[in-house]
Amino acid sequence: MLWEVVSGDLPHFLGQVRELQESHAKATKELALREARILELEKQVAGLQKDYLELSLESTSREQDSRRRLLLSCIQATTHALAHGHQLNPTTQIPVLQAIDEFLQDMLDTDVDQKTLQSITATLGSLLHDPSCLLLPSIVALVHTIFIKLTLVAAMIPASLLPDVVPIFSLMTKSSWGTSVLVGCNFVGALLAIMQSGTLQTKISQPIYIALLSLLQHLLDHTGYRALNQQHHDDIFAFFKVYARRLHEEFRKSQS
Repeated sequence: MLWEVVSGDLPHFLGQVRELQESHAKATKELALREARILELEKQVAGLQKDYLELSLESTSREQDSRRRLLLSCIQATTHALAHGHQLNPTTQIPVLQAIDEFLQDMLDTDVDQKTLQSITATLGSLLHDPSCLLLPSIVALVHTIFIKLTLVAAMIPASLLPDVVPIFSLMTKSSWGTSVLVGCNFVGALLAIMQSGTLQTKISQPIYIALLSLLQHLLDHTGYRALNQQHHDDIFAFFKVYARRLHEEFRKSQS
């Protein structure tokens, strides 16, 4: 009788033990990932606080003031993410985007600081990776304004800084909404201006050059090439003239 009871319940019991072991292993893995994320966020907060302190001890010019506000907003947003499930709170991103918008305007009026540009694109990347942030109309409007200015910045910066901005534009093209924003900002015009330089390929890496071509092709395909209607015909001719020359040179090299 005992054996019948044991033999009947044992497989069920062992199955429950196996499920508990699998559940424990899964929970342990999730906790490890969470701890790693917490550590990463803590390091970000520590680094941002250090930068903020250093800037606070410097001069109080308009440029430094904008950078201080940007860094402080990033600290606040990252700290909030650390305390609330590691997702960005959309409302905390509004002051961040406002600070970014102001500093991009400063860049257009004065000079472009590479470190700050990298901070801006990294912050935008974090925001674009969190879909909940793009549900607020106020954030969508700010992002559109920011990319208008970032498009102008991209057209005026030296080629050496293009690797700092190309990835964020590529990220925008991952969605139809982001692509429409870039079309509305006339990013096609900026790309044509950037790529007209006959020495561009010698100043940037091949992956960045290919990324620029991919961006242009994507935007033109998205608009059925209607985006070219917004451009000055001399600019279009100059771009394709340079592009045709490059293709001819590459063909000659391949035949030699």
